Amino acid sequence: MRFFLLYVLIGAVSFLYAGVNEDLLQGASEGNMALVKRSIEQRAELEIKNADGETALIIAAWYGSPEIVTLLLENGANINAQDNAGYTAIAKASSLGVGRHYEIVEILIQACANLNLKTKEGKSPFLLAVLNGHVELGNVLKRAGAKEDPYFLGKAADNELLLASSLGDLQRVKYVFFFKPNANATDGIGQTALMHAARSGNREILSLLLKAGANVDTKDKSGKTALMLAARRGHKQALSVLLDFDADVDIEDNDHFTAITWAERFGQAEIADYLRRLSDK
Repeated sequence: MRFFLLYVLIGAVSFLYAGVNEDLLQGASEGNMALVKRSIEQRAELEIKNADGETALIIAAWYGSPEIVTLLLENGANINAQDNAGYTAIAKASSLGVGRHYEIVEILIQACANLNLKTKEGKSPFLLAVLNGHVELGNVLKRAGAKEDPYFLGKAADNELLLASSLGDLQRVKYVFFFKPNANATDGIGQTALMHAARSGNREILSLLLKAGANVDTKDKSGKTALMLAARRGHKQALSVLLDFDADVDIEDNDHFTAITWAERFGQAEIADYLRRLSDK
């Protein structure tokens, strides 16, 4: 009888703690500060995990609750705990990167989170930030000691720059520059990122590439320059950027066509006149 009562008592205590632990995880996911605080007071296990391996701290970081993140840290939560996919709290917050998540990253940096732990896919908080377009946050992490992640190295970074420029994706171009690509790398037909950006007419990308050292008059295998590609598409603002960096109006391609010729052939009369005036100076 005595053993039976002891068994019942142990079961009751285990059930009680299971309920408290569930409340902790639920409170973290709902942003319910009162429930989290009560769970901690009732001695919930701070390192208890859900089915995805997430602790309350990781959950609070994902759902954007800086107050709960702070409370959990003050009570000894493991700042570097990882879920089943290898994400830490700072990795989760960095991947979202704006507003309250930005604030959470700053809190975790101040609390000395490991900035270089990687997910099972090999992604650090820094890389998660920049891959998701949070360039400013990437700089914050770098200044705090995050290592430059070699996710894109050499040719991989060059190819990513070419792709991002062809898509006109400014944020993607910005994050690729974290990995020091060659601004004058070429694709299979000899076209550079600058040429791709000129074709899409994105003046911000053009300016960024030129400031990074892209050669304004580089020719592809057919002899075309970025100026020619912008001219035949009628991208006047793109032309303006290229000309500000001293693009040569009179340079010829393999067929002896200039940017003026290409503008005329594609019905861009206004562009052709504009370039002709510059050529006559």
